[in-house]
Amino acid sequence: MEQEISIPVNHDDFIHDIAYNFYGTRLATCGSDRCIKIWDWNRQTGLWILNESMLGHDSSVVRLSWAHPEFGQVLASCSLDRSVRIWMEQESNLKNSTMRWKSVSTLNDSSCAVHSIAFAPEYRNLSLAAASSDGKVRFYSPVEPITLSNWTVSGQIDFIPGGASDSDGPLCLSWCKSRFASPHMIAIGGSKGNH
Repeated sequence: MEQEISIPVNHDDFIHDIAYNFYGTRLATCGSDRCIKIWDWNRQTGLWILNESMLGHDSSVVRLSWAHPEFGQVLASCSLDRSVRIWMEQESNLKNSTMRWKSVSTLNDSSCAVHSIAFAPEYRNLSLAAASSDGKVRFYSPVEPITLSNWTVSGQIDFIPGGASDSDGPLCLSWCKSRFASPHMIAIGGSKGNH
């Protein structure tokens, strides 16, 4: 039976995305107020408890993606400010201390808004796809998998050859999670063609 539980997220503007972690014990929200909020499920009370609220970007935060837990508590966010940020939980810091989650890397390769991001399935190692209004989907991999402070563009798809305007570029993407799919597949959608 379905049960409805309301969470007083207290975003000051539209909520653009909500993402569960792998186990469903943690929830992240983001919105036009430029904030990202992390929530932990409390089994005893049956409530979602605020873990952290952080100012995520310089513009609306539009999408979130959790990495597989074998890589730690890692969250990616993307924004209309043309950036992708990688966040790691700092377990030694108190919850709601504004230091519990740290932005360990900012990826600024896009010349336009980044509309969608998704971590690849874990069997592909730690890899992140980012769809940008400049007409490109970039694939990122960390140079240093322990600190995640440096990432490199490991591949790119020109969704709109020659570039795109803000409304033409790729707007959404999704990895095929099956390890039996060959080749490894990603679906990309936008207003000027789909791949």
